Amino acid sequence: MKNIGSVLEDALRELKYNTKLKEHLVLEVWDEVVGEYIAKQTQPESIRDNKLFVRVSTLPWIRQLESLKQMIIERLNRRVGKRVLKEVQFSLGEIPGPKCIKVMVSHRKWLDIELDKSYLESINKDLIHIRDPGTRDILLRTIIKDAKLRSFREDQELESPFRS
Repeated sequence: MKNIGSVLEDALRELKYNTKLKEHLVLEVWDEVVGEYIAKQTQPESIRDNKLFVRVSTLPWIRQLESLKQMIIERLNRRVGKRVLKEVQFSLGEIPGPKCIKVMVSHRKWLDIELDKSYLESINKDLIHIRDPGTRDILLRTIIKDAKLRSFREDQELESPFRS
């Protein structure tokens, strides 16, 4: 009898979600891989057909990033452990500044919610059988974020003045 982790990993592989999870991971690790200096001038948007679309603050930054494009692609692919990207397309666009970030943070208070240790242990126990550490890490973070968001929404409903 297979455990839930093995079944889940097999299902993900069969449905090719592993690649989608790796693509999502590319967006999550962008700031870490490119560094703070570049991260402040860029915003990764999406990935389609192995192409990462990145918004950039100014044209000089786009020109600079074009010269670093191949290195960025290699580092991102190495970081996620799979050749997910073949191309990066930079385009001019507004990057959220510190004021926008504060607003976004206030709307994401749910990320600060502490989950019960026994719940976290049970998640880890269920996922321990997934062999690929990247897939396991993405699933763990997704499950934790989902649990925090559900908890936050439940708390909001309890505090709502419109509750019947």
